[in-house]
Amino acid sequence: MAQAGWDSTVDLQHGHVDFQTAVTMLQAISTRPVTPLVRPPWNEPGIIMKLLDAGAYGVICPMINTRAESREAFVGACRYPPQGYRSYGLVRAAWYGGGNHLKEANDTLVTIAMIETKQAIDHLDEILSVPGRRVHRTERPVDLLRCGSERWRAQRPDRAGCDREDVRGLQAPRRHSLGALRFRRRWPRR
Repeated sequence: MAQAGWDSTVDLQHGHVDFQTAVTMLQAISTRPVTPLVRPPWNEPGIIMKLLDAGAYGVICPMINTRAESREAFVGACRYPPQGYRSYGLVRAAWYGGGNHLKEANDTLVTIAMIETKQAIDHLDEILSVPGRRVHRTERPVDLLRCGSERWRAQRPDRAGCDREDVRGLQAPRRHSLGALRFRRRWPRR
């Protein structure tokens, strides 16, 4: 994807990519004029900071359900003090980001929270009010809408209650002047 000029995401949440493979992929992506993004396996500060130190310029964080998860665990791990608590273990980030990395990182790093559950929808205004994020991601309909089906409710009562109106009515990003990424199918159905 990077070769074709697309900003590229190294996905550690699904599939078989581990940290060392992610570093190798970030090295390959850095040869192209694109933004290297990562999706960590979970909202865990240690791996988020490690991936940023490896050269990621953005983090797409899964399973953000509350303001506390967004602020304390996610955004805090992505920002240097005083805006966050990211440590100064730059490794590749210093080489890749250049001499001004420490001065510019808090303003240039992309942080994208994934909105995937009924709990996240219920707390969306709180999540989006966290400073330091510019974008949120509304997850694919399969993740949000299936939680409204009878079968899904029986299997996962913790995610029950989402419906199409919940998803269509997500106006909170506009209220907070944030961008929203919504992924749509671009190819014809078969």
